[in-house]
Amino acid sequence: MNKERVEKAPQKPLDKGSRFEQLLAQIVSVPLLAEFVHVNPHFSRNQGATSRELCDVLIEDGEFAVPLQLKTSLVRGWADPLRGRKWVTKKLREARNQAVGAYRSLCGCEINSNHPIRGNVCYAAGMLKCEHMIVVVTCNGLECAVPNEVSSRGPNATTIHYFDFNDFLSLCDIVKTLPDLYIYLNERGKLAAWGRPLLTRECDLYAYYLTHAGRLDSTIVASDLIGEWDRLTSQNYREYVEMIEAYKETKVFTLLIEEVRRCVTDFSDYKPGLAGELALSQQQINFLVARKLNALRLIERREFCKRMRDKMTLADASSIGFNFFAAFNDSRDSAILFLASREPRDKRRKCLETLMVYLSVTQHLSEVVGVATENLSVDGGRSCDFAIYNPATAENHDPDDVKLCQRLFKDIEVVRLNVFPGQSRRIINP
Repeated sequence: MNKERVEKAPQKPLDKGSRFEQLLAQIVSVPLLAEFVHVNPHFSRNQGATSRELCDVLIEDGEFAVPLQLKTSLVRGWADPLRGRKWVTKKLREARNQAVGAYRSLCGCEINSNHPIRGNVCYAAGMLKCEHMIVVVTCNGLECAVPNEVSSRGPNATTIHYFDFNDFLSLCDIVKTLPDLYIYLNERGKLAAWGRPLLTRECDLYAYYLTHAGRLDSTIVASDLIGEWDRLTSQNYREYVEMIEAYKETKVFTLLIEEVRRCVTDFSDYKPGLAGELALSQQQINFLVARKLNALRLIERREFCKRMRDKMTLADASSIGFNFFAAFNDSRDSAILFLASREPRDKRRKCLETLMVYLSVTQHLSEVVGVATENLSVDGGRSCDFAIYNPATAENHDPDDVKLCQRLFKDIEVVRLNVFPGQSRRIINP
């Protein structure tokens, strides 16, 4: 009798809103992701119709969007595991239907979001492409498998990913960047139903992903994943620790992105083609620069920060007073230019402008993002300047200047990056 009374006794409820806020806090803690996260966006099927909620969270990355549905329980744990699994299954079905509805609304309806940073944001029907949907449910430590009847396949070859609440928080903390999350979802979408991990063991799948060159496929069986996280942190402990230590350097990149949000740069003397002459507000310029910086994956940020430190150190003793490097994207049509200089800020800006223009001209780039700061051992505070160069409106350039800059950017180095730093490789002038 006493046992029955204990099991049926009401348990202390958790405030659903606080758990929702915890999830959002974890997401927006990733550098600049707050600008790309929309809480409770709405849509209208017809002009003048009542707006309806699209989803709990919409994660937007340029032309791509990921709707997220959250289902939280009102108890801290389940006295009856069977009852708990039934609840989880029910909520998975509900959230799946809502996610599919969100996908269809993205395709056919105008989407509106009252964003706390960007203000009112509107996306025309079909403007955002949706390839993935996320369902997050609280399992409260209960081991649950996603039932076979709850499909991961959505309409038009989309994928629906199911996560435990705590597992999703951990995943966000591990991947750290929006591009890495999206690439992981692309690979995760290749899993067949028999390869889906337990809702509370996403860490095993991610460990398998790391140790298999970031590749997943439909041949994986859930039993293949058992113990993968333990193996990563034991058998591959040295590589794992090396990876974690190397990623600590990316905190500098985080600070750089945060500085973009605060930066006010005077573009009044910049040449045509630079963002300051394109009738953009300072907030729009910062947003564009931030989006470009945020597009770098974690391993790319790791390498970028290493080069930043090297160039800032070299600028301390450089005979010309500055040092720089440019990081190209994979398609070699855009780049991020970093400049470290001992010169006064006005001269540093002019130098940044010149390098951006001629980098674009000599390498035939469609866009250059520029970042400038002081040398490493600068006395006093540190400042940063940011700019975007669009050569579409560029003026003609002196041939002698072009030849000079061709020499400046003649040494191209390809870096084949690996999540484990010791496995990265460099090729000079491929």
